[in-house]
Amino acid sequence: LAYLAQRRSELGEAAIKAAEHEWPELIAKVRSAIERGVDPASAEVQALTRRWNELIEAFTGGDAGIAASLSNMYRHEPGLSQQNGMDADLMRYVQQAWQRGA
Repeated sequence: LAYLAQRRSELGEAAIKAAEHEWPELIAKVRSAIERGVDPASAEVQALTRRWNELIEAFTGGDAGIAASLSNMYRHEPGLSQQNGMDADLMRYVQQAWQRGA
């Protein structure tokens, strides 16, 4: 928690607010790609998942332990994911995009 408080301070409130605003938009774009049947390996989806990773990287500061804790939290508390619009289908799609990328 201390590390996250430090990250918040380092990022600043404006960056935090911008990310909080961007997440729902990014999730909606990924959901749209799913609904349109876009291949997770497509350039469109790869760009979306790159941005997804950038937002996670900004939050975690590149700390693998924090990233793993975040992942575990969403995996073990599905209500959080659903509250943020991230259901199991969306997360599987993002995982597929990560696996097919690079």
